[in-house]
Amino acid sequence: MRRKKKIPRKKKYDVVLNNHAKKRVWERYSIEFTNADLNKIIAKIHNGDAVFVEGKTNTRTVHKIEYEGTDFLVLYSRSMKRIVTFLPMENYHA
Repeated sequence: MRRKKKIPRKKKYDVVLNNHAKKRVWERYSIEFTNADLNKIIAKIHNGDAVFVEGKTNTRTVHKIEYEGTDFLVLYSRSMKRIVTFLPMENYHA
């Protein structure tokens, strides 16, 4: 009997977060993103190309980002260095 290949916990969690973010961007903006798109948005946050909207917790912040001609609101986790979710634009006046 073959054993399942074990995925490291952090990598598995990254996959779960990316899948959630891609699902939410499709649901809220009707745009399909890849992991590469998510990484480009994360790079924009790190480079200061995103507009800070508000802090939710000590490690999670909301940013407004323009990407490929569309404005997005993202919830970003500094501790995980990942996009947690995409938020609907109508919830914020940024």
